[in-house]
Amino acid sequence: MEYLAVLLAAILNMIVGYLWFSPPLFMKPWMRLYGLTEKDMKKTKPSQMMRIYGACFVAGLMVAAVLQRLIYGVTDPGFINGAFTGFILGFGIVLLTALPHYLFLQRPLRAWLIDFGYPAVSLTLMGGLLGLLY
Repeated sequence: MEYLAVLLAAILNMIVGYLWFSPPLFMKPWMRLYGLTEKDMKKTKPSQMMRIYGACFVAGLMVAAVLQRLIYGVTDPGFINGAFTGFILGFGIVLLTALPHYLFLQRPLRAWLIDFGYPAVSLTLMGGLLGLLY
């Protein structure tokens, strides 16, 4: 396992999440869909946020390690093959397996796209990076 590549992919995942849920992109529509205000968002204590971000980073490391094993074991590495593997997993599995949950809960499809578009895009980019760093 290329540990540096896994670490960089996990960091990339955090960056994508930061950008995805930022004010210029999807933070405000996401907050509206869930009935949240900026005041609600500020209620979370810094110590809680550190635990949340820490857990997200550890999860990102684990996802990156699994994705790396898949890319290196199933396809010829390289940016395109890695990104395509991440795309298949992100859009073909993660995004689509979450859809029935949102449909049965009668949540807006826009919420589904925002919530699960992030990991789908992130897996695609992480796969590209891992394939490139092989």
